[in-house]
Amino acid sequence: MNKQKKATIYLNGDLESYKNFDFPKNSRLTVSADGAYNFLSQKNIKIDFIIGDFDSIDQELLSKIKKSTPEKLIHKESQYLSDFEKTVDFLIQKEVKEITVFGALGKRKDHELINLHLPFNEKYHDINFSFVSPSELLIPLVGSSNFRMDKHHVGKTFSLLPISESVEIIKLSGAKWELRDEILTHGSPLGLSNIVTSEEFEITVGVGKVFLIVNY
Repeated sequence: MNKQKKATIYLNGDLESYKNFDFPKNSRLTVSADGAYNFLSQKNIKIDFIIGDFDSIDQELLSKIKKSTPEKLIHKESQYLSDFEKTVDFLIQKEVKEITVFGALGKRKDHELINLHLPFNEKYHDINFSFVSPSELLIPLVGSSNFRMDKHHVGKTFSLLPISESVEIIKLSGAKWELRDEILTHGSPLGLSNIVTSEEFEITVGVGKVFLIVNY
């Protein structure tokens, strides 16, 4: 089986909150969405592409890139798509199947909510997303999906937040409170504040949409 192609996206959210954070090294495709590059350039984080309409990137930085490495600039002008959506669409063309996102949270709440809901769009159901903040990991799961936790999360608190009106949890194992053939409804506290107890943690979702939120 071919190894899935991975990528990292940096969005222009609250990147300043990632103090002393160990960002992924250059083993994967790395993309900045527009103004996120203002932070990345200060931290000397290498990127492969900068994507957007370039309305939030520092214009002096933009001029330097145009002169030194113009091939990194992917200009997409559409005001009908967010910079995040433009970036994901670009990565799909690169046959990327697994995307880790930094900077999706913070600053404007409307942008934050749009970012978090994007993976639930039907056209992105084949992409495995993970949103990483300094304090939590958010995994969007859509019907007929399966997710396994790695050993580093044993002992961590997690919650299941239904996004659809209801979501079918076929199986939740490796947790303090396990579930089988359970229906979680929107706003229900049933999936709140569970604990990862095993390296064999696994969740299988049937019909519906849900966020798995792991607290660091």
